[in-house]
Amino acid sequence: METYNINNSDCDNKNNNIIINNNISDNFQSMSNNNNNNNNKCNDKNYNYKVKNGIVESSNTAALKQFAQRIKIRPYMTADKEILSNICRLPQNTDFNTLKAYSISSDYSIRRAMSQNGYMFVAEDKFDNSVIGGICIAEKKLKFNGKERIFFYSFDAIVQPRYRSYKILTKLTAHATGVYLKHWNFDPIVYSSTSTGHFNMDRYYESTGMVKFIDQIQHAWKLDIAINHSPLIYMNRNRACRIWIEKDTVFIKQKFNQYFNNYEMCPVDFEDLILNKYWKQTYFATYRCPNGKIIEASISLWDQNKVCTLVNLDGSKQNISNYGNRNPLSSSSSTNSSSNNDANINFNPNNQNFFNPNVKDNQDNHFQNGGNRHPINHGKLNFLQLYACYTNETPMDGGINLFHELLKFVHNDCLNHKVDYLFIGLAKTDPIETQFPLLPGIKSLNFTLHFCMGNLDKSLREKISTRPFFQDPRDYGIVMFHSTDPNKHEPLLSNSPISSKL
Repeated sequence: METYNINNSDCDNKNNNIIINNNISDNFQSMSNNNNNNNNKCNDKNYNYKVKNGIVESSNTAALKQFAQRIKIRPYMTADKEILSNICRLPQNTDFNTLKAYSISSDYSIRRAMSQNGYMFVAEDKFDNSVIGGICIAEKKLKFNGKERIFFYSFDAIVQPRYRSYKILTKLTAHATGVYLKHWNFDPIVYSSTSTGHFNMDRYYESTGMVKFIDQIQHAWKLDIAINHSPLIYMNRNRACRIWIEKDTVFIKQKFNQYFNNYEMCPVDFEDLILNKYWKQTYFATYRCPNGKIIEASISLWDQNKVCTLVNLDGSKQNISNYGNRNPLSSSSSTNSSSNNDANINFNPNNQNFFNPNVKDNQDNHFQNGGNRHPINHGKLNFLQLYACYTNETPMDGGINLFHELLKFVHNDCLNHKVDYLFIGLAKTDPIETQFPLLPGIKSLNFTLHFCMGNLDKSLREKISTRPFFQDPRDYGIVMFHSTDPNKHEPLLSNSPISSKL
């Protein structure tokens, strides 16, 4: 999911002042690199414009067209990494009054490297060979309408703020289109995901022929306190109920293939995600219903900290005492041992302390630390992405809401491991979407998935767009966490499986 800046001529001074005033990372205090610092003036009679203080100036439209002609698109080189990584990625309309945290990446090429095949292109000013923008393309094999298809995902399209409004992005995307055309005999699908409500983006997509396919949403919440499990779990602790972290990737792959078989845009081979170094772990939960049926739920974590750094803008303090009854996995426990109750938990009379509201968990000692309070790290935060979430529970299974209980467990476990935020991106057609967010406080953000397809019938497209879509964790770029309106009444979502679209 991306947020692009397009045709914004006032970005340079406006955003730079905002960033400095908010003491955001030094990476964004300079909008340019050493190649672009000097004031340049072109004396050639063909160019009636100048570059002053890093801003392209011109007296007429024809001159700007001439300027655009001196921009060339070339393949990415390793030497471009630092320059592209330092380009401002925050949208023009960012509300810094509500922004609690946002992510930055020190390596522009890192997301491209997550997929086996792909391309990267750079926009360069031929006058001084300065890098002014870039675009990435990931090539994937995904399932669509029951068939294996080649998908091209365009992302991280960026332009130096002072060069925006000069159709540099148009040149980059036009060059990317050449990649698609070279593969047209494979009937590829081109897709992109961007935030909604962006007028310039809407106008841009109208000009490219890409059409809206589905709505997406990002949910997130802050990990401040542990959450108790429902009384129904306490009352039914004598029935077989189990939560564990699964290490067997073959087992995980089998489960993913089984459950996501009817989802659109699933990886042809889930090993692309499970054997990826960014996959952190996968949780499972099972519960035996009174009628003997065993229901299950699963949540996987993607280590977003390896992708980018989450910058903290929240100066509040975190109380780490009085977390209540919880049973997160011990950070020192061995998840490979079936005899370790922290890693392999069975809800039965032999484990009476688990989910007992009157018994303190020994793990509380790791948190209380004498009831001390400590300030949130104002630099780097710890955050993880949830993905591949599912449950096979139905309304006829007794209302245990196993997935919600597993989500609480994952929350508590991540809290134990000092995680600050959890977030997830989902298609709104995914049935699991109603389970998020677990807690209120962070605004849910809307996105739109756009497709470019050559020969898909409109009626078939409308039919497919109602199906659940798999959200690939590799598709996440810049992440922003905004607080909700403090004057707006928000119910405690942990008591309800129904998510409000904050």
